[in-house]
Amino acid sequence: MTQKKLTPKQARFVDEYLVDLNATQAAIRAGYKPRSARWMGCRNLATHYVAVRIDEAKKVRTERTGITADRVIDEIAKIAFADFRELFDEDGELKPTEEMSADAAASIASIETATRSTAGGEVMRAQKIRPWDKVRALELLCRHLGLISDRVHISGNLSARILAARKRVRDTD
Repeated sequence: MTQKKLTPKQARFVDEYLVDLNATQAAIRAGYKPRSARWMGCRNLATHYVAVRIDEAKKVRTERTGITADRVIDEIAKIAFADFRELFDEDGELKPTEEMSADAAASIASIETATRSTAGGEVMRAQKIRPWDKVRALELLCRHLGLISDRVHISGNLSARILAARKRVRDTD
């Protein structure tokens, strides 16, 4: 099957769309007028040969970067199932990051260290750990597994239900 050649604007749209997956902004950056960018972005995404080129470009990017859905899910799982006890040694002190397991280190968003000298010359050190949002990671995994859905499922004959509801509203007037 011969693939239709993209216009220069469409080719630029494909490149720009891959930046942030925002069709409107990609259309503006590709040279479409801001006034019509939303419509042109939608139209480009709906054009078969543009959509095919976007899919091809995404596959090339995935191969080049090595970022796959499996790898992303694995990183989310590290956060979701992190055991914070692994961050500390037997004395309850925070382990140096180079001694932490890769999974434990991946669960940390930041570590702040504050050092203070006391009047007696003693140096006090405090460390504050901020983990990544475990609940959010669990939510993302639940959505991936279909345990949470934002879609509303309506079973039965929808048009019949709408007509019945309209009739009830008219009957109450």
